[in-house]
Amino acid sequence: MNAFAEMLADLESHRLSVELFPAPDATHENHFVRVATDRNPIWYRNLCDRHASTRETKSGKFKTKIKRRGVLATLRRLADGRGTKSNYREELGKIAENYENQFSALNSAKVSTLKLYGNF
Repeated sequence: MNAFAEMLADLESHRLSVELFPAPDATHENHFVRVATDRNPIWYRNLCDRHASTRETKSGKFKTKIKRRGVLATLRRLADGRGTKSNYREELGKIAENYENQFSALNSAKVSTLKLYGNF
């Protein structure tokens, strides 16, 4: 298993998406609320949290120093087995190790279950 390829697929297939839905307890006509319909992968959210920007924004919204396109480019190179001098390389390597460990633990649990209960 290539953890970088899995992380790349995970990040490409999930991104923050917010949509408007009618408010459950509408207080006025056309009252809508914002609801997240998709979210970034947890490992990417944690990465962004660790690199919060110190820049002040008018809206007070969370900003990060992490650039999604830079992370995607780095993951593509690493998934293809090419080297990179990206600043993200070291941290993505640590995340990939955890990713592989979690996958390995999940896979061994599946194997144990199949041995115990048979193949359905």
